[in-house]
Amino acid sequence: MLLIDSGNSSIKCRLLQGAGASDHAFDLYRDGAWRCFGKFLQTLQVADIYLASVASDEIRQQIRRTASQHSRAKFHTLETPAQLGGLNNGYDNPQQLGIDRWLALLGASEISSHDAIIVDAGSAITIDLLSRRRGHLGGAILPGFNCDRARFERLFPALDFASLTLAQEFSPGRSTQACVRPQALPASSARIRQYLDHWRPMLEAPVDILLCGQDAERAAADLTQPYRIAPDLVFTGMLKQIACLG
Repeated sequence: MLLIDSGNSSIKCRLLQGAGASDHAFDLYRDGAWRCFGKFLQTLQVADIYLASVASDEIRQQIRRTASQHSRAKFHTLETPAQLGGLNNGYDNPQQLGIDRWLALLGASEISSHDAIIVDAGSAITIDLLSRRRGHLGGAILPGFNCDRARFERLFPALDFASLTLAQEFSPGRSTQACVRPQALPASSARIRQYLDHWRPMLEAPVDILLCGQDAERAAADLTQPYRIAPDLVFTGMLKQIACLG
């Protein structure tokens, strides 16, 4: 099978064949990215393709079209549920939680037997609380290290930032509007540490700190508590969701 984790800037793929796995990535800012992606799909002999995407509708549709043109595999799109595999979604409107954050939570529940805080440092920095007993307790969305205010706002086209009521700085949000923190600029590892310091007492010790995303190392720079870099959280979560869905 082929797993695809897509944002607006890149398509990350994990090919699972037999007992082996290989990773492939396509930078959508590069000329010819879609052509390269299509050629890659042509080389595969897989029965199923699974997509998890927080990209625009245009990019999601382009991925589906490219797959249908270059592969005979059955195409599946993973959605965010209210509950799966014993994990409860903490959003008041469960489908509003980005599939990437949901899968990272699901992946964390698979690799950790403790309560956990998950930090995914990409274009935006998401921080989520995971309780083994209560499920997802909410989170925050901060601008990424290379993200200014304008770029951050473009990540959330459905939000009206001009009339947005800013969430309390360290209160975990249970909706996208309650999670976004545009005031958290400039981004810094020290600010991430502040969130972890405030949120860790909300969970039951011991608490695992799990970091993923392209800037995971940078996010960890000021952490004083033990942490683990877990780059495969989303793909781990994808496999768990696929298994749960049968």
